[in-house]
Amino acid sequence: MDSGSAPTALVLFFIAFAIADGLKCLSCRGQNVYECIMSAMIKVCKKGEECRFRMLHRRFIPSNTMAWFEGGCASRAECRAPDNHYAHFCCRISYCNYLPVGR
Repeated sequence: MDSGSAPTALVLFFIAFAIADGLKCLSCRGQNVYECIMSAMIKVCKKGEECRFRMLHRRFIPSNTMAWFEGGCASRAECRAPDNHYAHFCCRISYCNYLPVGR
């Protein structure tokens, strides 16, 4: 799998945990997408929250100790807000926004 398809693969994991009685998301942090998935826990989101996956922009990575990839629940407002440090996208039960919100 090339690096361009890795975030798309993670989206499929997020969607797989979306069920009718409550949105369940992967909650994880890692230095790469695979580390994030391997350390992931399943979290049930609160009402009105969506699954969010964030990728830290390369220019903001100061060291190897920082999490570059994060997954988890986020409010709709957090999902819609621009983020200058992270590119992120959010998923709900019925669809996923594949385009990063941050610049």
